[in-house]
Amino acid sequence: QAEDGIRDCLLSRGLGDVYKRQDHYFVQCGYGQLSTAAHDKLVEGATAGRKGLGMVFVFAAGNEYQIGDDVNYEGYLNSRFTISVGALGRDLKHARYSSSGAPVFISAPGGDWENYHGLFAALPLAHGAVDNCGDAGVGTSYACPLVSGVVALVLEANPSLSWRDVQGVLAATARTDFNDEDDETGQWTTNQAGVKHSYKYGFGLVDAHAAVIAAQSWATLGAEITLVTATTSGAALLDFDGTEHWVESEAAEFGSSDFIIEGVSVYVTIEHPRRGDLRIELERNGVTSLLTDDKLEQGTDYTHWKFFTLRHWGETADSGAFTLRVADRRAGSGDDDDLGSRRRLDDDDGVLVKWTLQLYGHDSDTSTPWTPQPTPRGGCDSVAVSGSNDQSSSHGTYLFSGRCEDKVYYQCSDCSFTRYLWYKDGGYWVIGQDPDGCDSLNGYIYINSDDDLADVSGNWIESTSSGCCLLYTSPSPRDKRQSRMPSSA
Repeated sequence: QAEDGIRDCLLSRGLGDVYKRQDHYFVQCGYGQLSTAAHDKLVEGATAGRKGLGMVFVFAAGNEYQIGDDVNYEGYLNSRFTISVGALGRDLKHARYSSSGAPVFISAPGGDWENYHGLFAALPLAHGAVDNCGDAGVGTSYACPLVSGVVALVLEANPSLSWRDVQGVLAATARTDFNDEDDETGQWTTNQAGVKHSYKYGFGLVDAHAAVIAAQSWATLGAEITLVTATTSGAALLDFDGTEHWVESEAAEFGSSDFIIEGVSVYVTIEHPRRGDLRIELERNGVTSLLTDDKLEQGTDYTHWKFFTLRHWGETADSGAFTLRVADRRAGSGDDDDLGSRRRLDDDDGVLVKWTLQLYGHDSDTSTPWTPQPTPRGGCDSVAVSGSNDQSSSHGTYLFSGRCEDKVYYQCSDCSFTRYLWYKDGGYWVIGQDPDGCDSLNGYIYINSDDDLADVSGNWIESTSSGCCLLYTSPSPRDKRQSRMPSSA
């Protein structure tokens, strides 16, 4: 898969116009959290595509099940705007390569490797094919187009369906009785609304006929609405010592009985010397969503890190409190000083700092007025920059402008020149004129820090020249000086 393939594709196509004239296209994607640009383009597709009804994004779930990959590790797959498709083998059971997870939406045949039963597809004449079809191979990339085809049939049956209506049709008509697996083997759970979901299969096997029939009389869902609650914890995450020390943090209950859940996002901030040691779960009324296991994640910390689950689809918001559960499942961290001065605890322990729960759904009572809430973003609402000796043109109030991976960046609202404040991966907060997708280290003022901006402290380093300067870990003293640059969230 091409790293950031979708971002390049989305941005290169000028989607302000493309969304309005195209019904489909093909992209590839990479790993990690969605960039601000990619997220914004998905939003644009969902709001401007198909004359406001929204484009339907269908993605292959991936072929990394055997190495422990989870769909929640990939920002393009754990987005509420996308349909993640898993694959079934010849026996209509989970193909052993098909990535799983709480955001998997639906499944379709993708072939299997055991006996190399691949899918048949039309072969291009340019390949010198004698016949017009042949064995194309196996993978979720073959299951995904089958679901895309069903989506096309659904929209042909009812062109007035929105992107969320299409998701609703597929979820409501997917088959859950297509093989003889029990719930444990199939990783199924049934929630309070009676909806079944599997980490392997999503809502089940796509059923084209049932989906087309349902689409013809589908009652359009109300406008998308959201509920948000933030929870501060501060609980210690003790290192594994032969026993898993689970920490549980319960969010405040919602009182909205008319709110019907479609998806749930969880934004987690955890300090830990090796985040790959952690297992994180979301639970309500016995329905558990595995958000990440102690498998692939490398590095330290989770900072406002997003996870997603479909396992509460159809439930009402007031059906009980959500609980976040976290445990360290591996002893040691490799380096007790990984977090330096940011460590709140000694040795190999961590801290569940805070987490935010966001429900997406619709109001079952459309006569009830509803005020949507914004997506939680972390960071500061605004940042006041002052106190510079040589870069006073960067003084001003910086307001939220977007996200760079897991941190917020800002644009000055009242500076004499265009100025941005952004985080550059590697441990820099930079003030300059062009963040270049938050990849730039060209700036007028910066500080070495990997903290959230609200927690940044110390001396910022500023250029003494009028031009932009390239920032280094150890700046030359002849063209830069240290100055206290107070900022307030």
